Amino acid sequence: MDKLFIEKTDNSPEVILDCNANIYHVIGESRPENVRKFYEPVFNWFQLFFDKQYVLNNTKEIKIKFFLEYFNSTSAKIIFDLFNYLKQQQDSYSFNIIILWEYDQEDIDMLEAGKELERLTQLKFEYIISA
Repeated sequence: MDKLFIEKTDNSPEVILDCNANIYHVIGESRPENVRKFYEPVFNWFQLFFDKQYVLNNTKEIKIKFFLEYFNSTSAKIIFDLFNYLKQQQDSYSFNIIILWEYDQEDIDMLEAGKELERLTQLKFEYIISA
């Protein structure tokens, strides 16, 4: 399966989704002008991933790293939608999905945002203080 790579900009995060290398991350700021358009390839990639991955080798766990320095309210909604989609796939395919939520030690708001997303989506989160 092809990897998805979206280069980081001043307004959008770097996205690498690569099942061959077992790398899944979203890193940077998320405030693109058109949030839906930006995240559409991410949703499409995961849809293909779940269809192919489950059939090909029945992987049982993936860890997806999110290290967002900032995200606006529109991005928050799409990230919430993405996590809900991941939760549905986890339940459908018996995957374990773990969100690695990295945040700066000083950024209590980002920690709280992760805790709220965890509570709302019922995905398992692991919290990492960035070095």
